[in-house]
Amino acid sequence: MGTKFQLLEELTKRTLENEIEENSCFTSNDLSDFMQMSRNTVSQYLNEFVKEKKCIKVNSRPVYFFSKEALENKWKITLDKTIYTSVSELCANKENDFEKIIGYNGSLKDQIEQCQAAICYPPQGLPVLIYGPTGTGKTMIASSMEEYARHQNIIKANAKMIAVNCSEYANNPELLTDNLFGHVKGAYTGADDETEGLISLADGGILFLDEVHCLKPECQEKLFQFMDKGVFHKVGDNENWYSSKCRLIFATTENPQNALLKTMLRRIPIMITIPALSERPLIEKHEMIFKMLQVESQRLHRKIHISNLAYQTLLEHEFKGNIGEMKNAIKATCANVFVKRQEEEMQIHLLDLPGYLFDESKSVSMNAYNLKTETMIDISEQNKDQASSNPLIQLYERLLETYQLYKKEQINEDLFVTHCRSFITNFIDYLFFKGKYKTTTSNEEYLLKMVDKIYSIVMNKYSLIIPNNKIRVYSKMFVEYAKNVTEACIWTSVHAQEVDEFKQLICEKYPRAYTIADEIIENADLNLDIHMDSFM
Repeated sequence: MGTKFQLLEELTKRTLENEIEENSCFTSNDLSDFMQMSRNTVSQYLNEFVKEKKCIKVNSRPVYFFSKEALENKWKITLDKTIYTSVSELCANKENDFEKIIGYNGSLKDQIEQCQAAICYPPQGLPVLIYGPTGTGKTMIASSMEEYARHQNIIKANAKMIAVNCSEYANNPELLTDNLFGHVKGAYTGADDETEGLISLADGGILFLDEVHCLKPECQEKLFQFMDKGVFHKVGDNENWYSSKCRLIFATTENPQNALLKTMLRRIPIMITIPALSERPLIEKHEMIFKMLQVESQRLHRKIHISNLAYQTLLEHEFKGNIGEMKNAIKATCANVFVKRQEEEMQIHLLDLPGYLFDESKSVSMNAYNLKTETMIDISEQNKDQASSNPLIQLYERLLETYQLYKKEQINEDLFVTHCRSFITNFIDYLFFKGKYKTTTSNEEYLLKMVDKIYSIVMNKYSLIIPNNKIRVYSKMFVEYAKNVTEACIWTSVHAQEVDEFKQLICEKYPRAYTIADEIIENADLNLDIHMDSFM
């Protein structure tokens, strides 16, 4: 007879080893027969696991059960609920093929469409070259091309994808040629048997050559024949032709025009450039950070919170090694916290990050760092809409909603201005109400003094008189913004076009006020160590 623990262990095994579909192996009946336990007992245990969030339940006929942890690890996702109405609804959570790549419908949309075209093109696809700096995700894109080809039945289920890093053979190009094309018996000393090359082994599948710039010209030339006619010579046999029908994917970190023979480039009709991480939109970098943290959360079986300051540092740091370096930094951070603080919930603070991240930090003032007052972000909540809980983001949203009404001519200019002023006044009232029950920090006093200096400069330049109580209002707005700078930057990057239109309208209608405000923001950006978003 099995036990409750053994039942969960068996379900975990079945979830990992089988396709997630309407399979009787996921039913309580099949599990009770296998475990030699009564069906009522198995059903009771399984429903208890669902309540404990250890199992996923699909309320169909029959009812299916899956191990939640195994499913999340298998699909590399986080499931927000444990009960579904159908297997189809559950499987809708799975990221398929290119969809697991952050930016597949954003900054990488054109590149991924080219990948799909290359892999689908009849009869055997088109050679494709993926070019981009180290750590930008070239290997992941190649793997996604393979998954896409399998799911679209372009290559058979038993077809292989063989990956070769050509840089490993930089000092022995003859060995790489041998491995790619194979050799016949007696081709050279020690060649006692005929050997198939990787091109033959990848027949019907995909051959992925990474760091292809390391291929010597002689090896590139041997590839010409294969790319032109699908045939090649083995090493030691220049008389017989051998054939293979494998699709070719190349990748390089070097400029292809300088690194590869022109005759090689002419045979690669599709070339894809992957941008550096610094060139990707802020919202995509945001998604990457939280996806990486979720992966570590699942690996360590710990709920993870990250402070706003730590997150802001990750978001703004320019990782020279791109996505790969960011992933390593997050892994190192989680390992550091895991070892130092053995709590049920891991809290990542600013000083838990690798030290080198602070060398070029633009936004974090180490003097102002305070462990106790750091705002913590729950990574498990990042897939949910949280805008309504953030007053600053609420203000942004209401301003844009009012602009949309004005744009559609549902309200006139006077009403547009009245509404905007009302929203800003309500936000200021919130700040003062909030401040009544909170002691002013030294950081806020410092900001107040700096804001006072900034306004003094602007007042002198434009012959303005701004009362001290208004300057205090503006300083409170800067303090609130500093606490929410990450969310503000993310929000404005998502709504970039609308924000630009809103700003353009204000600039046209109130050019002097806009110019003065723009100068204040520029000074604040320089002197307050706060990176201002485009809406501020």
